[in-house]
Amino acid sequence: MAGDAPHTHPSLGKPKKLGYYVLMVTLLRSAGMRFVIYTDDHEPAHVHVYGDGEARIDMVKLTVISNRGMKKRDLSTALTIVQANRLMFVEKWNEIHG
Repeated sequence: MAGDAPHTHPSLGKPKKLGYYVLMVTLLRSAGMRFVIYTDDHEPAHVHVYGDGEARIDMVKLTVISNRGMKKRDLSTALTIVQANRLMFVEKWNEIHG
């Protein structure tokens, strides 16, 4: 229905205004963080990191794209984890996004 808020379901990811769900794929849980790729995401290839705060990390360049509330120490740990698992992350990104 026009104007209605989108339905939400916690296990299906973030809802879109058109009423369909964006699925997220959890690639890894490590050091109290969750590393996720969204199925409808955009370039550059990146991973969302959720813990105490949220960050997006470019998995090719190994740089921080954005950081919302994640402490420098946790961000450094997240970068180290992405670097150690980079091949798997990039393969999964390519599998999902082509």
